Amino acid sequence: MNKRNATQRNATQRNATQRNATQRNATQRNNYFLNVLGVQL
Repeated sequence: MNKRNATQRNATQRNATQRNATQRNATQRNNYFLNVLGVQL
């Protein structure tokens, strides 16, 4: 295994983690607004 491939894989994993965090934040924000409007999920 060469170093470049390992580095690329790590970058890909970091990107996936960041995307997941962004999606979670968006979901929590949406849920907050729905709850404020009185909608129970």
